Order: sequence, then C-alpha cells, then structure tokens
Amino acid sequence: DIDLPTVDLPDLDTLFGRRKTLVSGGSIFVGGAALLGGLLLGGLVAFFAANGPQNGWEWSRVWGDADRPGWRPYFLSALGTTLRVSALALVVATVVGFAAGLARLSSRAWLSQLATVYVELVRGTPLLVQIFLAVYCVGYVLGVQDANLLGVLTLGIFAGAYVTEIVRSAVESIDPGQAEAALSQGLSRGQVLRHVLLPQALRRML
Repeated sequence: DIDLPTVDLPDLDTLFGRRKTLVSGGSIFVGGAALLGGLLLGGLVAFFAANGPQNGWEWSRVWGDADRPGWRPYFLSALGTTLRVSALALVVATVVGFAAGLARLSSRAWLSQLATVYVELVRGTPLLVQIFLAVYCVGYVLGVQDANLLGVLTLGIFAGAYVTEIVRSAVESIDPGQAEAALSQGLSRGQVLRHVLLPQALRRML
C-alpha cells in the first residue's frame, strides 16, 4: 500500500464566500471612484459658474431670451433630428438583426457564414469610419445626398450586428432537447423555430 498525502480542500461555502468578498470589494471601489468623479465634476462646474463672466455664466447667449433667440432653435432642431434618426435606426436594426440572427442559426453553411462575416466586419470597425464610408463613398457613388437617410441606414446596420448576437444567443440558450423532441413529433425546423424556440427566446432577448 502507498500512503498518499492528504490535502485539505476548502468547502464550497468558503470558496463562494471569498468570491462574494472580492465582488463586493470591487463594486465598492467602482462605486467610490464614480462618486469621487461626480463630486470632482460638480465642483468644477460650480467653480466655473461662480467665476465666469459677470460672476456667473451668461446662459442667455446659449439658450436665448426675449430679445435674442440665441442657439435655442439650433439645439431644438438637432434634438428632433437625433430622436427621429435614432427611432428609425432602431427599426432598421431590429429587422436586420432578426434576419441576420436567424441566418446565423441556419443549417445552410453559406448563409450562416455570410451572417458571421457581417457581424464580425461591422462590430470590428468603428462607427465613425462606417459613417464616413457611407456618406463619402457609398452615398457619392449611388448619388444619395440625403444625410439623414444615410445616417439611419448606417446606424441601423451597425446596431443590427449587436441585435444579431442577441437573437442568436437567446435561441441557443434554450435547451436543445426541446427542439429534438419537437422534431421527433414530426415538426419541421421552421415550425420548431416559430412555435417552440422563438416564443421562449423573445422573453430572454428582452
């Protein structure tokens, strides 16, 4: 017989207790840093407000008053444009993301690989570069001069890559045994996706 040395292993409660301690310590550090940064930023704003022109900021030059409109019309117009472009881009991203997400789950290799290339290419390049390419290259070649339309399409395609991964991960997180059981009952792959997987995946996407 060979006498093997014994090793005392910590129990699970000890391991998870240490992990909780590390997580709580990190959360306290992040929260403290955020609070300190907020206080510092607030102090700078108060300092500049108290020592600005005429012992304070002249907001009338920015927001306007009864005598002069200032920059208020430009701010309101820009706010409306931002909200409109964002809402339309959200619709485009939802449609593109669902289509590409289902393509990534397709059994056809070429379709799945095409969706993978789309996701990696869009997520791997900065949004500002994509906007430049859309406006100064694609828009110029196709003769599209509407900057709002190009912005909606670019933002929608960019956000659609992230929606694609949300759709794919939500569907793949469901127990594959449910799909196998549905297939064994004679349902097609489309029926399994529509009646079994998607109703559960939609809740997980949200």
